[in-house]
Amino acid sequence: MSVELDPVELGFKRPFTHEVAQVLRLYNKNSDPVAFKVKTTAPKQYCVRPNSGRIEPGQDVEVQVLLQAMREDPPLDAKCRDKFLVQSVAISADKEYPNVSQIWSHIEQTAKSSIQEKKIRVVFLPPEGVAHSDAGGHMDDSIATFNSVSPQPQTPQRGADVGAVGAVSR
Repeated sequence: MSVELDPVELGFKRPFTHEVAQVLRLYNKNSDPVAFKVKTTAPKQYCVRPNSGRIEPGQDVEVQVLLQAMREDPPLDAKCRDKFLVQSVAISADKEYPNVSQIWSHIEQTAKSSIQEKKIRVVFLPPEGVAHSDAGGHMDDSIATFNSVSPQPQTPQRGADVGAVGAVSR
C-alpha cells in the first residue's frame, strides 16, 4: 500500500544562497493507516520535516523539504543528481506502536518486502523575476540556528556613515 505524492519531482528555484523551501504532500488513499519515511541521497543539503510519520486512511500530510543555503549558486547548466525516497507501509489499525521508529524497526525485521518505495528527483530551476525569498521567509526563522554566518545585504559607504555617526554623537 503506497502513498501518493504531489509533486512527483521537487523543483527548487534559484538563488540558493539562502534556504529554499518546497512542500511535498503525501496522500493515504488506502483503507488502512500507513507509516512513511523520507530519505535523501544528500542528507547534509536538505532538511525534511517531518521525515517520518503515520497517515490515517483518507488523510494526507504536508512534508517541508528545505534546501540548505549554499555559499554560491551552482552553474546554471549544472544538473542536480539529488533524489528523495519515500518509503511507506500499511500498518494494522489494531496494533498500537509508541512511536514511528518502532513501527519501522518492527517492519524491517518482520516484513521488509511489504515496504513500498517511490523516488522523487530534484530539479534546480532558474530564478524568476519575482523575489523568491518571500515564500521561504517563514522557514528561515525556524532554522536560523543552522546558519553560522548571516549575509550582509549592503556594504556601508564611508561618507554616509561617518556623517550620520558624527551628527548623532555630538
